[in-house]
Amino acid sequence: MIDDISGMLAYKKRVSRDLITWENEGWVTPTNADHIRKSLEQSDATSRMPMVFTFLGAILLGFAALSFVAANWAEMSKLTKVVLLFTAMGSAYGAAIYFHLKKRPGYANIATLLGLLLFGVNIALVSQIYHISGNIADGLFLWSLGALSTALLTNSRSALALAIIGGASWNIANGWIDQYAFHWPYLIFWGVSIAWAQKQQWREAFHLSALSLISFAVSSTITLDSFGWETEEIFPFLGLIAAFIWFTSQRASGLTQLFSTYALISSLICLFFVQAFGLEETAPTSATPYIIVALLCSLAVLAYNRFIRDGSNRDAAGSALLLLALILPTSLLTALSAPSDTWLLILESPVVFLIALWLIYAGSTRATRSVTNIGFTLFAAQTIYIYLETLGSLIGSASFFFVSGILLIAGGWALNKWRLSVMQPTNETSKEGANS
Repeated sequence: MIDDISGMLAYKKRVSRDLITWENEGWVTPTNADHIRKSLEQSDATSRMPMVFTFLGAILLGFAALSFVAANWAEMSKLTKVVLLFTAMGSAYGAAIYFHLKKRPGYANIATLLGLLLFGVNIALVSQIYHISGNIADGLFLWSLGALSTALLTNSRSALALAIIGGASWNIANGWIDQYAFHWPYLIFWGVSIAWAQKQQWREAFHLSALSLISFAVSSTITLDSFGWETEEIFPFLGLIAAFIWFTSQRASGLTQLFSTYALISSLICLFFVQAFGLEETAPTSATPYIIVALLCSLAVLAYNRFIRDGSNRDAAGSALLLLALILPTSLLTALSAPSDTWLLILESPVVFLIALWLIYAGSTRATRSVTNIGFTLFAAQTIYIYLETLGSLIGSASFFFVSGILLIAGGWALNKWRLSVMQPTNETSKEGANS
């Protein structure tokens, strides 16, 4: 139900935006465009309101049941408590079966969601009633597994959303208990969830899956620290892994392309952490083999996209810039004397600006708005970062921005001249064809 409403809102927004372009191009008359807008406004929004009210009512019923049980908890016997809990959950699942047989998938989905919420409550309360030993991570795993099983059996998107959120909570809770040991079983759970989201072609599930994987990467960062890795090694390594995922999926279509956007953002965030933490006097080497492997994997994907899938030199050059920016501080760590943070800023910033410009250019030429916005964001963030880092030396920051501005203007002029030189033969050919 939630995904249907969000999907309808996204559809209306996309059509309204496209109508402006279609009117400007003359493909749609203003009168027809107004009719389309009115039809979108008068679409079955009113027919969805009962389902929205039912969904909210189901949530209130769930809280009412919890409040009633909490108010009378001390006076109830153990048997009464268990019977009440399972009756409430069974009633929700019974309603889901009833609505499914009546061909009312929306209401069946709501009842399934309510049943899963009560299932999680029952896990906690039953363990409390009978003093079952365990930890919160085990309870979250059992709840998430039940939600994922329900999603696989009933095709319920609400159940899938709960499974993804519950799985991420299970991973975080396990980290608190085991001091953030590498929680590899979560990757199996996450893989099943993302595979089912791909089969269902559900955009919201891809967003949730990407965010949950990022939370797993954060907890894994603490794990790498316990292995003796230094900060200067952790973030380049994670950035290379994220870049590898992006290189693998950036030419994909559909929902996989959405997932690649998260990988790009994660890689750039790691790049900022690489700059922010600077360099230590001692050069750590614990992660060097792993960083080399991650770099080689990324280079292999670049070569595959360039030579096997007939990618452009422009794409390969831009991707190589990102890899260079990620490994530049790590490579400097192996030097006999580590450079100062100022020299790292001088070496790193031009590469970061080039990456931002490449993202803006690549996103514009491919009509990929998300990549273009990421490029502008990176450019602005890097500019602010340099200003804050050089705030104590206003002359130095002014010189840096002056030189960078001149280079950007010169680059824009050269790019425009190159574009005109490429278009000129085409224009001359078209004129010759017209004359003949």
